[in-house]
This record gives sequence, structure tokens and C-alpha cells, in this order.
Amino acid sequence: MKSKFLFIYGLLKKGFRSNAKKELNKNSSFVGNATLNGKLFLVEDYPGAVESKANNKKNIIHGELYRIKNQQHLFTVLDEFEECSRRFPEPTLFKKKICKVNTEEGNEIKAWVYIYNRKTKGLKQIKSGIFTK
Repeated sequence: MKSKFLFIYGLLKKGFRSNAKKELNKNSSFVGNATLNGKLFLVEDYPGAVESKANNKKNIIHGELYRIKNQQHLFTVLDEFEECSRRFPEPTLFKKKICKVNTEEGNEIKAWVYIYNRKTKGLKQIKSGIFTK
């Protein structure tokens, strides 16, 4: 399964600065705000999303949807940023997978998402589903 979309919810959102964010801006275009069914946790100074299949209004992650222009280059950069490239030992910090996200207009789109790939026990849940500075 493939997708030309990327859903982001943390340090790559508008208002944050990094080299990875610059590459995201160069290699994709902003589509709009979107949501993912799941829970958001504060890992350190960044969030980790855990997908949920259940459509529960309490478990919504708010983020941004991007249309990817240069997928190979962008994912090379982002996989390093998210610590899930081949050079990181398993289990990696995040794993990239395709999930169903909902646009502001109510459409369901399949998009790549970096999902937190470690245990969440002891982590604080961000109940609002919105990561801010």
C-alpha cells in the first residue's frame, strides 16, 4: 500500500524549526489540518502517537496533512529524524506506517504516520491530542 500523504503531529508542525522541517517544506505541500484516531504521549520534549482502531472522541490526535512531492528524499531525511532508519537498532523509536486520517472536510485519507514504537507505561498522555511548544 502506498500513499502520497504524510500526517504529522509533533516537532515537524508549523511553528517548529529544524533541518527536517526545512526538508518537509521543500519536499511536500501543506494540505490542511487533520486528525488520527489514537493517543498522544509526551516522550521527552517530543510527542509519540499510538494508533487506535476505535473511533473514540477522547482519543484523537490533531496534526497536519502534507502531500509529498519527493518521497524517497523526504523519507530518507525524516527516517533519520524519527530514528527509524536502518542504522538504528530494533525496536526503533518510531515506525512509519500508513494509517487512516480524517481531514477537516470529513474525508478519510490514507497517510504515512510515524507511530511511537516503544512502551507507553510511565509516559504522560497529552489528553488534548495537541502537541504544543
